[in-house]
Amino acid sequence: MADNAGFLTESLDEKLSTVLINSGIQPRLKGFEFLKESVKFALARPESLHSITTMIYPYVAELYSSNFKAVERAVRHAIDSAWAQGKISNLNRFFGFTVIGKDEKPTGGEYIGLVTELLKNFI
Repeated sequence: MADNAGFLTESLDEKLSTVLINSGIQPRLKGFEFLKESVKFALARPESLHSITTMIYPYVAELYSSNFKAVERAVRHAIDSAWAQGKISNLNRFFGFTVIGKDEKPTGGEYIGLVTELLKNFI
């Protein structure tokens, strides 16, 4: 994220895309859109971060005419792909300190929580 001023003026969708892409989540994956919707839901309902599989994933599944297990699988696949590329640790740059250790792969819930917390500071 070289241009902080540009990031501050982006819409929420643009900010989400910037964070996801920079952390290695590829837009061609279903998990990319599922993660965007999950974070937007968590931003609107912070208490949902305690209920990822019972609140967030079912909500996203309904939006996409799917089921929560498919959403969970797609999110996990997107995170696994980013992890394999070694880019998911780029989230540390957004925070300015280490939130994901070198050998720590976040779960779907942890990733959604981190991105939600990051974006709360910019909206």
